[in-house]
Amino acid sequence: MNVLVNYPDSPPTIRELDNPDGREPWGYTAPSGLTDHGPTDRVLRWVAHFYRLGYATSFGATKSVQESLKVPRSTAGRWISMARQKGYLGPAEGQGKAGG
Repeated sequence: MNVLVNYPDSPPTIRELDNPDGREPWGYTAPSGLTDHGPTDRVLRWVAHFYRLGYATSFGATKSVQESLKVPRSTAGRWISMARQKGYLGPAEGQGKAGG
């Protein structure tokens, strides 16, 4: 799990909490080999996780998926659509606007 810490005298910082139960998705580092078998349900849950992280931090939702999973932007976009179809993400808020 990520926590966004925002203190008045410092820039916002993202900290990753411990994951003693081994829950997934968790944190901001995907497990190695995660995308080796394409857009499985496990991958699509991670897609939704990174999408929300990118959206919440104003990094860019699609960019977060692309860079975190090391896939081309077109693949990230396709997988985001698939995550929406599977119910891991809500509908987009409109043309060019993210939705969680």
